Amino acid sequence: MKIIDKYAFYGCQSIKTVTFSVGLEEIGANAFGLCTGLEKIELPEGLISIGDGAFVPDPYVLDLYIPASLENIPKNTFGFNDGANVYVKKDSWADIHFTDFVGTNPANDSLIFIKNYY
Repeated sequence: MKIIDKYAFYGCQSIKTVTFSVGLEEIGANAFGLCTGLEKIELPEGLISIGDGAFVPDPYVLDLYIPASLENIPKNTFGFNDGANVYVKKDSWADIHFTDFVGTNPANDSLIFIKNYY
């Protein structure tokens, strides 16, 4: 599968973990929105496009792995609670532009997600 269309799994609350196979190139807008049971997402190397709101809101996601191949992440792509762990490859686009897509807590201007390397 190369493309997951927009709204493909929207509102599916039974999904806990999403691990995509190599070959996936695009995830459409809101594809996994309102998947409130989702806790872990592993995006595959080779993914090049992800739509607005693809994972919004998914409040219980604790871990997100972003591949080096993903070089443009819209600001409204991920809607997790504060403190979620986001894993990026060192010196990748996601590493360099981390603050552009994770957002900050308006109360104290701190990052809402924790950046980790893998």
